[in-house]
Amino acid sequence: MQFIETEAPANYLIVHEKDRIIRVRKQDVPLSVLPPETIGPMVYLLTEGVIARGIGSFNEKQEKALVILLSEVRRWRQFIEVLEHCSLDGTKVKAMASLERINALLNGHEQDQFNRFIDSLAVNQTSDSPARLAWNPSNAWRKEKVLMAAQNSGLFDGLA
Repeated sequence: MQFIETEAPANYLIVHEKDRIIRVRKQDVPLSVLPPETIGPMVYLLTEGVIARGIGSFNEKQEKALVILLSEVRRWRQFIEVLEHCSLDGTKVKAMASLERINALLNGHEQDQFNRFIDSLAVNQTSDSPARLAWNPSNAWRKEKVLMAAQNSGLFDGLA
């Protein structure tokens, strides 16, 4: 996969972070109304860059874009469906495998925040509920050091 394939959507989401929109066929579509079949492949693409190229290629923009995208998920069922469609072409995959992809990018503090975000989805929220940040990304240089140490320890599977 080419780096540009992950950089373009990341840059787009960051530039339009305040608007929380994506442009589709000359129409502005709020991120909050995108179906899981659309969000899932976007999550896959944003996580693929790190998974395919390894920890040393960690990209702050991709993580920020991923946070923007996942923060638009408001309901538990919607989250599960996003995870189920987290593949290149949106075909169904195992939700837990997709969750592991996301978790592989998080350090301990971010993991705690993400777990609280997931827990909040179980509460009856509506599409007009205020957005809650999926997690607050930490400094990339600090995270890279932690992830490299974990990778080098040989104790953790799934770290590229």
